[in-house]
Amino acid sequence: MQSAQVCERIAPSFLCLLKAFLRTIAGQQEPDRLPEHDLLVQETLLRAVGTLVD
Repeated sequence: MQSAQVCERIAPSFLCLLKAFLRTIAGQQEPDRLPEHDLLVQETLLRAVGTLVD
């Protein structure tokens, strides 16, 4: 089964994050973070690599 192979390659510390993300997508739980947080993180990463200029 492909999903089992993928899970075997995921570090255990990230497995709980992945499961929470999948539950959020499936509508089984609310997101762990606000959309504003995700936007801030993405903007910060883009600035760090020089692709987002203020």
